[in-house]
Amino acid sequence: MRVNKIIGLALSGAFASAQAQSENTEGFDGFISAGFGPSRTSFDSNSIGNRSSNRISELRASVAYRDPSGFGIQLDQVFSNSKMKLGIAGTPVATTVDSADSAAHFFYRNSSGLVGAFVQQRRYDISGPTDAVDGSEDFLGLLATGLMKPRNLFGLEGQTFFGDLQISAQLGRQLQDYRLGQGGSGNLGSIAMNYFLHDNWKISLRASESRLVTNSTDPLLGSAAKESSYGLQTEYRFASSPFSVFARYDRVNSSVSADGGRSDMNDDRFLAGVKITFGSGSLRSQATGGASLNPVRPDVPLQALINPAPG
Repeated sequence: MRVNKIIGLALSGAFASAQAQSENTEGFDGFISAGFGPSRTSFDSNSIGNRSSNRISELRASVAYRDPSGFGIQLDQVFSNSKMKLGIAGTPVATTVDSADSAAHFFYRNSSGLVGAFVQQRRYDISGPTDAVDGSEDFLGLLATGLMKPRNLFGLEGQTFFGDLQISAQLGRQLQDYRLGQGGSGNLGSIAMNYFLHDNWKISLRASESRLVTNSTDPLLGSAAKESSYGLQTEYRFASSPFSVFARYDRVNSSVSADGGRSDMNDDRFLAGVKITFGSGSLRSQATGGASLNPVRPDVPLQALINPAPG
């Protein structure tokens, strides 16, 4: 079954179960997390044939407030960094892709779960010294960062519990504009399952899909990007402590088609880190009554670099 069909079923059933074991905490909850790790990237295209070992990092801060009526808001700020090597004109180029995401979630929560809507904006900062290509110090940065306006994402989301299993889903749209005048749009969605071994230890599975097509009559500027990702994560919080540790693995498959050609990328990402929580007393209570929502994750670097292709 396709990812977006599963997402639709999960959203439609967000309030179907009364089996939630929710502490349904009111007031403020939030956390700060930081993760670092390696990634392994492989390319397959007419212009890029490369394998690269890279470094990735992520810093996130989230805060949520829920009042006694059940309505609430959550705000997220995420900074991500990817370093990779691309082969351009036979020359290896060390490329850095920084992204900054700001998201807001508006929701209603009760003992069965949560339904809401989200808005998000993403900004890229791309750099890649490429003197050997054209004599400039930052050819890729000028090409991609200079042309791309901030991306806007929005949609619906929901969460529900079935015993020790929590299911979350998002379904939305994304819009990308460029300074040359053309723009792009596409659908996105994700579904995640958290299983609680006990109140302070969970294992998570996640799948997502993202598509974005640039609307341009110029074949040199038109592109279509697609990304599918699958992930596994575990998080453990120390008893009577605000500190958690987590580890995450993601497999990302992406492609960009432009000007009659296609570039594919497969990325294996490993991330490990720490999290400090302010508010909820356990991972389960955070999942059922605190800052439990996630922003849409940043794209893989390829989709920010090609043509300049959106992700």
